[in-house]
Amino acid sequence: MKEGLSKYLPSGAIDLVYPFLKKNNVHVTITANRVTKQGDYRPPINYPAHRITINGTLNPYAFLITLVHEMAHLKVWEKTKSLKDPHGVLWKNTFIEMMIPFLENKIFPDDIQVVLIRHLTNPKAASNSDKMMTEALRRYDKNQKPTLNDIPEGTSFTLNGRIFRKGQKLRTYYLCECLTNRRKYRVSGIAEIVVSTTEMQKT
Repeated sequence: MKEGLSKYLPSGAIDLVYPFLKKNNVHVTITANRVTKQGDYRPPINYPAHRITINGTLNPYAFLITLVHEMAHLKVWEKTKSLKDPHGVLWKNTFIEMMIPFLENKIFPDDIQVVLIRHLTNPKAASNSDKMMTEALRRYDKNQKPTLNDIPEGTSFTLNGRIFRKGQKLRTYYLCECLTNRRKYRVSGIAEIVVSTTEMQKT
């Protein structure tokens, strides 16, 4: 597992995560891209090992943060044997504690490190719900997709298999109309989208 996992992590990170994974008998599965989540953790209930899944499409820095996020869930489970309040104070403190060695060892480039330190003052349930964190990590994606912020109001785009038209801005969201059911939805400005072929031809 060590050699296979190291391919998805930034340089130097594997030596900091592998001892924990080995000691706690963790089965790590690399998955295809999942729109609804970047990773998850399942305790050893009716299964002989802890299980962590991570989207293999994440860039190395996003992959590492997600892996440590799930490792923190494991550590909380070992303390409480409970999945209640999954992102409460105990998880936040555990996640912060587990991230410190990566900051001390300069595993992250400076631009991510600065934003990550700020993010750790109050970690969120998902790093992609932190706009600054998301934007910092996206710079290291191999194939960057446009976000909703990148296109003009009135442009049609596809998200999660549905076609929308971008509407007015509401702080960090946009009120977008789904062209299938004519309902309006709030969509985050940092959501990765696919611009329709027709719209691309207009430009």
